[in-house]
Amino acid sequence: MIVAAAAVAAAAMAPLAATVKPILTHINDNSMAISWGYLNPNDSLPSSLRSRVRYGFAANNLTETVTSTPTMMTSPTENMTGYDYCGHDYEHHILHHVQLKNLPTPETIYYCADEIASSSKLETCGSFKTSTPSSSAELRFYATADVGDPVSHSWTAIPQMSKQCQVDDLYPIDVSLGFHVGDIAYNLDIPQRGDDYIAGVSSNMGSQFPWMFAPGNHEADCNYTYQNYKGRFAAQNFTSATHGVPSKSSRWYSFDKGPVHFVAIDTDAWGFDEVAYILKQQYDWLTQDLEAVDKSITPWVVLMGHRPMYCSSASAIVQSHLGWPKQHDDMPKGTPAPDNYGDEFRKHGFHPPSWSELELLSSDNDGDNNYPCGIADLLRNGMIHADGSGDRSYGLETLMQQYQVNVYLTGHEHNYERTWPIMNGTQVNSYDQPGKPVHIVTGSGGAYGKDPFGPVAPFDAYRSSDWSYSDIFVNNSHFILNQRLANDSSVIDTMVLTR
Repeated sequence: MIVAAAAVAAAAMAPLAATVKPILTHINDNSMAISWGYLNPNDSLPSSLRSRVRYGFAANNLTETVTSTPTMMTSPTENMTGYDYCGHDYEHHILHHVQLKNLPTPETIYYCADEIASSSKLETCGSFKTSTPSSSAELRFYATADVGDPVSHSWTAIPQMSKQCQVDDLYPIDVSLGFHVGDIAYNLDIPQRGDDYIAGVSSNMGSQFPWMFAPGNHEADCNYTYQNYKGRFAAQNFTSATHGVPSKSSRWYSFDKGPVHFVAIDTDAWGFDEVAYILKQQYDWLTQDLEAVDKSITPWVVLMGHRPMYCSSASAIVQSHLGWPKQHDDMPKGTPAPDNYGDEFRKHGFHPPSWSELELLSSDNDGDNNYPCGIADLLRNGMIHADGSGDRSYGLETLMQQYQVNVYLTGHEHNYERTWPIMNGTQVNSYDQPGKPVHIVTGSGGAYGKDPFGPVAPFDAYRSSDWSYSDIFVNNSHFILNQRLANDSSVIDTMVLTR
């Protein structure tokens, strides 16, 4: 179960039921969502079934009740044998999403979530503390990516993150938000892995504070529907910023928390032929959202997307790392592109991303030819028009510069890399009011394998191949990142950014 909330959840009141695992999701200052789901042996949803959350200000006095109608998700499962992605087996999940609205802040809320008219009578109880308003002067949050599920992958950062989220010598406040920037479970549509991820995160942190998500290439599902991502994290469809534009989509959205305006986007639009159709819709929304930000209230703008714009991973240099499932990680070098590769990009008037990364070097127009970093050139500078004009559209750096984005949090590369502040390939070697965004690859959460680095890039300030996660504190003037090892939370890198 995944819960979205503007809250910090406290210790659970009772053990979670074996098949029900909740996660909190942030909706806005006064609202949160409690979500959960489980495998259903049948392919039908009982007509009388309802989702229910009872809550109140004391564990023994749950005076308020909210109900909603659950949904059934039927999705094909991936078959990893021989990369035969979409198998003939289907999973059926019952998914519950209940919103709690008009909650007082700050206040401790106790709740129990269960089903009405269900033979299973599942129930889980817990508590959370609603967050201070978005205008709060400080915030501490986690960021990670490329994690995998903590049930089968014991080396993931998730258990250690849950141990380190309270006040310590470095930070005066608890963690009150977590962000997973794509490649969530490897994969959500592979039997058991999606459920194991939910169970592992919920048992560790999902019922302590809200978690937000951005899709990565592994969230496309074997049929590019993003069905598991959109179904399991549907609460994000209702997330909105105080000063922004509601997107009504969990694949791109924004929200305000403390002094930060967070924006999540789906970077597959620049990399997957099947996702090219969202380029204009998402980019137009992003432009409107950034334009609406009131920096006197949320002075920091943090953009989050799975694929990086700057990196020096060797894997990103020798192959395009287009990802899942069209070009898998161990595909032999020189494998030709499928016959229909790029048709959707061409349909929308663009050249597709190069099947061979070496081809991309000739289109990299910022002089950074030794560090192409997958489709980073397309993300930064835009898709190349197919009419031969050389014109480009949907470049992100133009928006980042215009609307003064401070930080880009990303993953995809299975390592940690922090850049100097950089824009259009030109960096400044200072974090003191640099006037350019910092790019942080935090894809070292515990994926199935590590991506080795190539030569050090001029924009590199720090790199590490160790499993780690980002622990970040922000106030009105400072953005402080401490990168912690996944095995003991010791700090391997620190950055202090001022504005």
